[in-house]
Amino acid sequence: MNILKDNKNTIVLCDFDGTITTEDTNIKLFDKIGNKDLIQEYREKYYNGEIDLRTLADIQFGSIKLSKIVERAVKKTVMI
Repeated sequence: MNILKDNKNTIVLCDFDGTITTEDTNIKLFDKIGNKDLIQEYREKYYNGEIDLRTLADIQFGSIKLSKIVERAVKKTVMI
């Protein structure tokens, strides 16, 4: 059963960083749909002190492939 088929205008954004979850869901998201090679390269730079956390986060979120529909909806509702 596809629960979202009747909710075509529904967008869900979650940001759980391990505060109430057992794992950082952002990392799971990046690993699942982000550019794995790029993320790994920049994680190593972060761990080596070559870049800061903000730069790492920008790269990780930027590597996520969003559909054009989702991207337009986000840009309409969230200041980027």
